[in-house]
Amino acid sequence: MLYFFDTRDNGSFVKDDVGIDCTDLDSVKREAALSLAELARDVLPGSIERVLSVRCETPATLSSGTC
Repeated sequence: MLYFFDTRDNGSFVKDDVGIDCTDLDSVKREAALSLAELARDVLPGSIERVLSVRCETPATLSSGTC
């Protein structure tokens, strides 16, 4: 199933239009952890809030994390 990892940094929203094919929920969790770590590492100076939202091909948000 295709999962999308959208990000928000200080209110600036970036929608993932490509997605990643994950075979199970553990794969989704691994990708989310990697994406959140990357987001935290690459933040803009002075950034206060960073959010990663995970959604699948259906419109519901599966999970959201903040760093």
